[in-house]
Amino acid sequence: MDDFDTNSFFKPCLSATALKVIALVAMTIDHVGLFLMDNDDVMRSIGRLAFPIFAYLVGEGCRRTRSIKNYFLRLFIFGAATQTVFYIAERSLEMSMFVTFAMSVAVCAALRFAENSEHPAAPLAPVIAIAAAFAVCFALPKAKFMGDFSIEYSMPGVMIPVGVYAARSKTERLTVMAAGIAWMVMTYHGGVNWYAFFALVPIFFYNGERGGRGTAFEKYFFYVYYPLHLVVIRLIGTLNG
Repeated sequence: MDDFDTNSFFKPCLSATALKVIALVAMTIDHVGLFLMDNDDVMRSIGRLAFPIFAYLVGEGCRRTRSIKNYFLRLFIFGAATQTVFYIAERSLEMSMFVTFAMSVAVCAALRFAENSEHPAAPLAPVIAIAAAFAVCFALPKAKFMGDFSIEYSMPGVMIPVGVYAARSKTERLTVMAAGIAWMVMTYHGGVNWYAFFALVPIFFYNGERGGRGTAFEKYFFYVYYPLHLVVIRLIGTLNG
């Protein structure tokens, strides 16, 4: 059940497209602050809005997509391509949020399978998926041969979209988001991460609509923008010496 109350004084007015734009702007400000402005605290604080908004939209996407398999494949393919480029450029195994969200979608797919399948082993699917995510987040980074391998925002980052997917109303999803952000903040020892709670404001005003025109350009814009803006920012940083 959804409870987008159009009669409320605080009328929901932001579509998914509007939330994506807010998150993209916050993310860009964050990375400019990190790479070009000597880790500027104000810019990094603004940037804390980005990940929770994207995480919420991934959970919503899993609820609404006609093919959760294709959704996973898009994130996985773009994640693999992004990581390949960044590894060649920086020799780093720090995973992007594409990888984090691909893991989220895989867990959501396991939950959907458990809900819809009559196979006696179906209830084990989400347990196995979560256990696998836990191993990737915590076991692989400890392996010496994995270098600086890490999953962005670790298990909180993986599980927040799953909680949004599993929730049955907007109120439940906002509660899940607040709890997930708290988990994320505690995991990463506070600091500017406390500002992630402000992401709840635009999420509160989400009206449940996709927005935009639904074109292929809009659909893939974020997937391309994420690695592209990082490349541009790093090139500017290199040119500025």
